[in-house]
Amino acid sequence: MPYELSEWTDDFDEYRKAVSQYLKKYYCITWHDACGDEAPIRDAIQAKETPTEFAEWWATKYDLIEYTEGPYGLRRFG
Repeated sequence: MPYELSEWTDDFDEYRKAVSQYLKKYYCITWHDACGDEAPIRDAIQAKETPTEFAEWWATKYDLIEYTEGPYGLRRFG
């Protein structure tokens, strides 16, 4: 499982952007693709989860497949 450290923020737009960037990098989807709803992100902010903790939790919960970019394009991670 890829994991990058991110800073917690209570700014909704900044948090959503960080989640989307992380999901896009490792799972080839954005938050809008994954769900798009505000409530899960607001709950994560309230719980003081970092954007990457939340994104990894979401990916695990919904069995998202990890991908990485290599010299031959996208490959399944692991």
